[in-house]
Amino acid sequence: MRNSNCFQECQLKEGTVVYNLWRDSPVPWFISIYVFDLTNANDFLNGAKPIVIQRGPFVYREERVKEKIGFYPNGTISYQEKRNYTFDRSQSIDDELFNITTINIVYMVD
Repeated sequence: MRNSNCFQECQLKEGTVVYNLWRDSPVPWFISIYVFDLTNANDFLNGAKPIVIQRGPFVYREERVKEKIGFYPNGTISYQEKRNYTFDRSQSIDDELFNITTINIVYMVD
């Protein structure tokens, strides 16, 4: 009886514990972004070697929402997942309006 109950609850079917955890994950998602800030922009534009400093992290909390969930007779599931990002100032080194200067590498290629 106990194994049967575990088997039922561990399936990815509507109403099971596993399904609810999959659909609405209680685990928070965070993305940390680091950038390289060009500190000698004017000299660089005049041919000097670039001097960069790594800045970060800039942290964003990611919210994932599964929508249009469909179940099919062959046991497969389809869904669309929307992602929203919210800046988390408490985990970041500065606010998200922090100015950086960077090099456009694609533009630099001959």
